[in-house]
Amino acid sequence: MNAKNLLTAVLLLLMNVSCHGEEIVKVRTPLGRISGHRTVNQYGKKYDVFLGIPYAQPPIGRLRFAPPQPVQKWEYELQATKRGSFCAQDDTMSRKSDKVSGCEDCLYLNVYIPVQNNSKTRLPVLFWIHSGYFQRGASDEVDENTFQNFDAILVTIDYRLGPFGFLSTGDSVVPGNMGLKDQSMALRWVYKNIRSFGGNPKNITLAGSSAGAMSVHYHYLSALSAGLFQRGISITGAVLIPPALTKNAPAKAKKFGASLGCPTSNSTDMINCLRQVPPRTLAQATSSLLAWYMAPYIPFGPVVEVPGPNAFISRPPVDIINSHEVYDVPWMVGTVSEEGLFPVAMFFNDDKI
Repeated sequence: MNAKNLLTAVLLLLMNVSCHGEEIVKVRTPLGRISGHRTVNQYGKKYDVFLGIPYAQPPIGRLRFAPPQPVQKWEYELQATKRGSFCAQDDTMSRKSDKVSGCEDCLYLNVYIPVQNNSKTRLPVLFWIHSGYFQRGASDEVDENTFQNFDAILVTIDYRLGPFGFLSTGDSVVPGNMGLKDQSMALRWVYKNIRSFGGNPKNITLAGSSAGAMSVHYHYLSALSAGLFQRGISITGAVLIPPALTKNAPAKAKKFGASLGCPTSNSTDMINCLRQVPPRTLAQATSSLLAWYMAPYIPFGPVVEVPGPNAFISRPPVDIINSHEVYDVPWMVGTVSEEGLFPVAMFFNDDKI
């Protein structure tokens, strides 16, 4: 082989290996081609990783406070090698002086696939919803290395938080539950596309802890998510605990709007004003709803929406449950021995109190 041919061969080889020595892997989905990488976890098991896949259009501009919109097909190969940004949030529990982080363009998911040797069996899927009181958190809260010891595909998502995901005017202008609708949109994306990754759309398990656990339970009550999963796991959280449902949402929205100098007598005018507020300023204004210290822990959370075709829920959760209109698939739920101790511990450990 002459020098020219050798150089060509080396270049072709390098094109199929990332800068970290990880092999490039590709899939073709109904939305277009996606490239990720193959890596080895700390236990020596190989798995394929696809990061930062958009499952909805960026919720910015006129789409702020709006239901998620389906992502469009992409013409070129999507490079899914880097996580998308986590969603904008004001982490009141952080000890940092600057508690605001993330951005609005955040509706992305990540897929982790254990490599199977010559197996044509489609893998079950674990769809993880992160915690954080619906105010904070990100898709990287779970250790994918641990999950990949099992023969199952792990999907993690980011969804809108705080006012971006759960502000509600109590009417049709901004009914609310955008964050839950984001989750449902991501779940629908997985249901439609997971076969391209070797997954079984008829074997999807929802799982989450805290706000993620409440979210899992909420999906059992919503027609938007019915049929998209086959079982669920809620770790310390359910829809019937008091923090799971926000009361007086319209009044909170008006107080929030007023704190940012927006008119509050008309929902449309207020929302048009709030859509012009920089995302960082909007996130910081969440503190205007805190009565004391970090309470209430869920100033913006799930609500009962006005009835409509895009409503996530339009009746109180207890009414849906009592009328036996719950999606009838297995659900595992559990608590920990010292449930609720976390906020108490924070009070005791804060020298300012």
